Amino acid sequence: GVEATVAINDGEVLFSWDTRKQREEVYYVQEDFLKMFSFSVTAGSSDALSDPYQIAITERKAREFFGAQTALGQTLQVASGGQTLDFTVGAVVENPPGQSRFDFDFLMHMQHVPGYGYKSTAWEAKNSETYVLLVPVVSSATVDKALQDLHTQHFSEEEEYMRELSGLDATQDAQGLQLVPLPEVHVNNFTPHYTSVHPRYLLLLTILAIAILLIASINYVSLSLARSAGRNLEVGVRKSMGATRASILGQFYTETTLITGVALLLSALLVTWLVPGFGRLMDQPLSLADIWQPQTLRLILGLLLVTVLLAGSYPALYFSRYRTVEVLKGRSIYNVRSGFLRSLVWVQLTLTAALVVGTWGTYQQISFLLNKDLGMDTEHVVRVTNHFGQPLAVGEQRLRLMKEALASSTAVSGVSGIDNSFGQGWSKYGFLKGENTHDRVDVIAMRMEKDGPELLGIQQVEGYSLDSITNLSNKWLVNQAFVEEFGIANVVGSTQYMGNNPARPAYEVVGVVEDFHVLNLTVALEPMLIHFNPDWEGVYSLLIRLKGNSIAEGLAEVEAAWKTVAGDLPFEFSFVEEDVQDQYASFQRQRKLVSYAAGLAIAVAFLGLFGLSGIQVLNRRQELGVRKVLGASLWNLFVLVNRQTLIITLLALATGVPIAGYMLSQWMEVFAYQVTLGITFYAAMVGAILLLVLGTVSYYGWQAGRINPAESLRDE
Repeated sequence: GVEATVAINDGEVLFSWDTRKQREEVYYVQEDFLKMFSFSVTAGSSDALSDPYQIAITERKAREFFGAQTALGQTLQVASGGQTLDFTVGAVVENPPGQSRFDFDFLMHMQHVPGYGYKSTAWEAKNSETYVLLVPVVSSATVDKALQDLHTQHFSEEEEYMRELSGLDATQDAQGLQLVPLPEVHVNNFTPHYTSVHPRYLLLLTILAIAILLIASINYVSLSLARSAGRNLEVGVRKSMGATRASILGQFYTETTLITGVALLLSALLVTWLVPGFGRLMDQPLSLADIWQPQTLRLILGLLLVTVLLAGSYPALYFSRYRTVEVLKGRSIYNVRSGFLRSLVWVQLTLTAALVVGTWGTYQQISFLLNKDLGMDTEHVVRVTNHFGQPLAVGEQRLRLMKEALASSTAVSGVSGIDNSFGQGWSKYGFLKGENTHDRVDVIAMRMEKDGPELLGIQQVEGYSLDSITNLSNKWLVNQAFVEEFGIANVVGSTQYMGNNPARPAYEVVGVVEDFHVLNLTVALEPMLIHFNPDWEGVYSLLIRLKGNSIAEGLAEVEAAWKTVAGDLPFEFSFVEEDVQDQYASFQRQRKLVSYAAGLAIAVAFLGLFGLSGIQVLNRRQELGVRKVLGASLWNLFVLVNRQTLIITLLALATGVPIAGYMLSQWMEVFAYQVTLGITFYAAMVGAILLLVLGTVSYYGWQAGRINPAESLRDE
């Protein structure tokens, strides 16, 4: 039932060619990858990966690496996992689409993934994603059954162990294997290494699009009524000449279709112009080919039909129902039902209130995350990449040489090392919580140099000075969350085991540090240990603190020292403060997109409100004329007209603000740390919306006070 299978892993390697060196991410894949997935091979063969020492590269990297030369047959030297090998370019592949799950530039054979010898034979090594191409006649349920049999055959011991850890009985599964359709994988973050889109984000965009469409349609209805009210006489004349209601309906629907069609063409031109900028906003390269797909065109045609029906039905049905005698007598020329208009205003203002409150709430949450105290000082700290697929000892030696080279610098105040970079994840290990419990707690394990905590401003609250300890390879620092989670009394000086398993190596806890955040704030603070064992993890990043008044000078000195120490290895750096903020890049993009969409919707809504307020004045022109004849002042008439709008606005706020509050609470569920949006926030939002509404309708309120009674009462 299975036609082909492909396992995929990813990693970083150092490429060398000509006189250049460059670090890149690669996909380690099995040889059928280019046959299973529809990535066109523009040069070479789709069988290239059947030779483990051939590599496939994308067109963009072929141009970047080899320029006008032919990439096919070129040799690339690759350093990875502590060894260096030569590879031949055996295939050039089209660039993956921006929305593809697989955003690769290099494909290498799976056997070169570090640790492949063990991983290829150990069933418990589950570091890869596996994709299965089924024979069309085979159901996924059949394959799921086969996977469960496979799991029972090869994972029985691990399953029993995991069941015991989780406190499950023999009838319950602790883990399992099952198929997931590729489209579902794309919209769920099953693994962090591949491009995915969260369903909640898609739902947010859908809601925004529907809100804008509704507001625009309401605007069209209201403005059609304002424009068409004076055409009642035309309708009456046509009816007196024999026009049927069907023909009048057809006329109004035709006008709506033409106007909507022209708007659609203009919007298509606007989209064509905005696509590159939108791609940059979403950090996702987009082309017109990505947008104008057949399914997109079908969706647009369906949207055109829905919009015509939504926006054109009421004006068409309303004006086609007039009786000829009433119209020709001059009655009902401007009489649009006030109840219907109030409903339109209420819907618009409800949507607008929800958008205003929701947009500002997301802004407050993202700002809260970016400004929250993380428990460490990352300002002016530079991270320099020190991981180039070389043996761990080489990276350790490079750190020592960089310390020596920068020891006398007046622009650098400290140099240390760490096993990873902020925003790229950390190793975690499961710890049993007590001897007689099945509870297991994940603990972050971080490798640092002994001067790392001081360089990052991490405060030690208990324990010994690290400088006083000669050998730290079997020592730990733990955070306060670790002590609290495991309830350890007198933790300093105690002996701890990895995973709380006495069968594993023992470590002495030499200190406790204050809690600090190394993961983004969607995740609650976790127990953490800091170790100093160079055989456990390498120093993959250098941390260098620059003096605040010498940033440019310090960077120049660091780069010069790197070139002296590392030779032709690329100098790659970033500021740790920016690395931390980059963890929220997707949320910042969401905030921008929501802000732009909400701004557009709000502008359209208030334009419609402006038109609707004009219709209300037209509906009440005789009443206003009578009141003015009876002595009402301009201010009295201004208040009279706006009072109704104010009541509708308050009703809309009573509906829209709770909706926004609920949606904000749902959106903020992904964050472990949330800003408090109290009564002050909502009161400020209500006040701002009231001011916007009153400012919008004030023009027609003022015009109501200037109405000429002689004109407004001429039909009475």
